[in-house]
Amino acid sequence: MILLYRRIELWGDGLASFDMARNGVGLNRRDGRENLVQPGADLVIPALDPKMIFEIPQRELDGNPDIN
Repeated sequence: MILLYRRIELWGDGLASFDMARNGVGLNRRDGRENLVQPGADLVIPALDPKMIFEIPQRELDGNPDIN
């Protein structure tokens, strides 16, 4: 119930990918609904797939003096 209400409260804030990684849940958008924005965008990405890892650009790391 906690995870359900977290999804409801934070809908649209872009935190779903962090929750999926934390809970080891993949993305499954093959549920039969018609996607009018992106037709044919039925996505199935397993949990912890490299596509779900967002890398920090090297330029950002080089420009941050606190990291070096």
